[in-house]
Amino acid sequence: MIFDVSIIIPAYNEGDSIKRTLDQITQFLNQQTFPFEIIVVNDGSADETGKIVENYPGVNLISFNKNQGKGAAVKAGVMAANNKYILFMDADHAIPIQYLLEFKEIDSDIVIGSKYLNQTENYPLYRRIVGKVFSFLKYIITGLNIKDTQCGFKFFKKDVAKKLFEMSQITGWCFDVEILLLAKKLNYSVKEMPIKLSDINAPSQISLLNSGTQMFMDLLKLRLKFKRGDYKL
Repeated sequence: MIFDVSIIIPAYNEGDSIKRTLDQITQFLNQQTFPFEIIVVNDGSADETGKIVENYPGVNLISFNKNQGKGAAVKAGVMAANNKYILFMDADHAIPIQYLLEFKEIDSDIVIGSKYLNQTENYPLYRRIVGKVFSFLKYIITGLNIKDTQCGFKFFKKDVAKKLFEMSQITGWCFDVEILLLAKKLNYSVKEMPIKLSDINAPSQISLLNSGTQMFMDLLKLRLKFKRGDYKL
């Protein structure tokens, strides 16, 4: 079967890094033999993100007038994707696009990167601690036994991604947990693969401190949603 892929990049106020990221991934993809498309979803950025992407050749842009959340941005990109496989990745290119070559060889409905399968020196200690706390709470609240649900590098078969994101309701940071819970309920196969973070890009703008409370509340919301049958499984 011919391989082709849609790359989805959600972006919020990424004006300082989005051009560098697009330069890096397009250079890599242009060296490959398979077809690809790149879709950037500008999630209501207040900076120059939208203008930079709009003027970048060969990249499709979806723009929200107001910030709707990373989950909403990824969903919009997935639903607009045309190719047989879909990868979504973060706008800071913290995880090198080169992992795509490994992921596409895995026979699984979903392949996700995991920082915790191969602890790396360039992953800050405080993020590892917060990640482990979140992972523990996630398991206690939802029962989902996946080490790194929040890694911003996930690869799907197109029909699987379309099905899951069509059902998704969480628009914030916990959308990853929702998608993987839905995948579990629908018996899709999920494979975690170890990754190492890039050391050439600026750190993510995500504030773990500011988003922690919302992520905890989203976990509780997810448990309630599944318990009362909000999803048509």
